[in-house]
Amino acid sequence: MWKEFLLLAIAACCFTQSVAIDTVHTADVDILYKQKRIFELFLFIDQTKLIDAEFYEVGRKYDIESNIDLYMDK
Repeated sequence: MWKEFLLLAIAACCFTQSVAIDTVHTADVDILYKQKRIFELFLFIDQTKLIDAEFYEVGRKYDIESNIDLYMDK
């Protein structure tokens, strides 16, 4: 009887330790906006027609030297 109770107690302890309850972090609006913009950039990547002039202007005006800190490991 004690062996069964001890085995049941150990099994219950192992079962409660094996269940991992993680908190789920959902994406906020800023992350979703960035994901949508990246998806739009790569959606029609092999087309030669200009779909969104805003992307073209951002690419033309982008200065890598002023944003070099974004490419460094921190």
